[in-house]
Amino acid sequence: GRLSDADALLSKILDDPYNRPVLPFAYFWKGEIGYRNNQLDTAIKYYHLYVDAGAPVSGEANPVNARYNLGYAYLRKENYPVSLTFFEPLVKAPALNTDGFSQDAYIRAADNYFMLKSFDRAKTMYDNVVKLSWPAEDYATFQIAMLAGVRGPTEKISLMNTMIRKFPESPLVVDANMEIANTYMANEKFRESIPFLLNVIKGTDNSSLIPQAYLKMGAAYYNIDNNAEALKHFKTIVSTYPNAPETEDAVDNIKTIYLEEGNPDEYASFMRQIGRPLSVNTEDSLTYFAAEKLYDDQKLNDALGAFNSYLQKFPSGSYTLDANFNRAEIYNAKKDWNNAVAAYEQVAADAPNKYAERAVLTAARINFFELKNYARAEAFFGQLKQITSSQENKLEAMRGLLRCQYNQQKWTEASENAKE
Repeated sequence: GRLSDADALLSKILDDPYNRPVLPFAYFWKGEIGYRNNQLDTAIKYYHLYVDAGAPVSGEANPVNARYNLGYAYLRKENYPVSLTFFEPLVKAPALNTDGFSQDAYIRAADNYFMLKSFDRAKTMYDNVVKLSWPAEDYATFQIAMLAGVRGPTEKISLMNTMIRKFPESPLVVDANMEIANTYMANEKFRESIPFLLNVIKGTDNSSLIPQAYLKMGAAYYNIDNNAEALKHFKTIVSTYPNAPETEDAVDNIKTIYLEEGNPDEYASFMRQIGRPLSVNTEDSLTYFAAEKLYDDQKLNDALGAFNSYLQKFPSGSYTLDANFNRAEIYNAKKDWNNAVAAYEQVAADAPNKYAERAVLTAARINFFELKNYARAEAFFGQLKQITSSQENKLEAMRGLLRCQYNQQKWTEASENAKE
């Protein structure tokens, strides 16, 4: 628009061989346009050329404005030492009647000291702003609270609360609430953080903080073992702020909660609702590992139900072997012999595999000692004899075969087995 037209005209002036009387002013306005367009390197170049050309004055084109904007340009480039050299000389002694332009330069100088970790110098300057009751007193109080955080959380929280009380209409109130919440969370005082996060959510001054607040609120509830509230807040981000940077973290947290609770089906359903259905392989894996986590946590009844549900849903799934073996172990621990044997048989039928030897041996023992089913025990001991590489298990298999055959009055087979 008009800025680009002005920039083109200034470029023509710079190329004009008779530009000497207006050249410094062309430099200033080229710098000004660069600054307004956020082209910081261009702004810095032309402001410096203006100052080096003697910085003649014509309205807004004056050395004070040039140095002030150079201070901001370097501040935005995070070159704090250089920024400070431009802001600091603009205010020699802060006073009640210091003009607004100079007040801002003074506060930016304090900000540079803050970023350079000259905390004592920064605090002295912010304290002056508060003592003089400048319009930016709320900002200075906020920064003093941030400085207090370097020493410890208690003073920081107290000063942030003071800032909220003294300046309830300040646009920084939302930020102050967030800082208090962050401080509590950093010290694992999750319950205490919740009211301040709620204040952020209710606030309207900084809507970009609201998805962050929902995410932190969800994390706070999760850490005090209130998963229902945690899910509610994570889901609010996904539904209300689907394009926010926090959305992916919210989805990951929803997944974690559902899987920890052994509810992979609910997670899969949620993903379908938001238009991101899981692949069959992904759902297969999530369903199994949710069951396995319950098993690892020794929640055996829940784990058993989850393994059975997995096998029903994915009868040819990637983890059917693992699920059958784990549920066999649970049934065995519960002394549910018939179901244990049935599950071990499923594993044994797929031999060789990593569980086969233990499954066959345990099925043989249960059939012999608990169910007195000597025919089935004989079959399992026979299978064990064929697949084991352990001398100890081979001996147990041969003794087991002999006992089964004896109990079934299979004298010939028993005699042949005894010879071995």
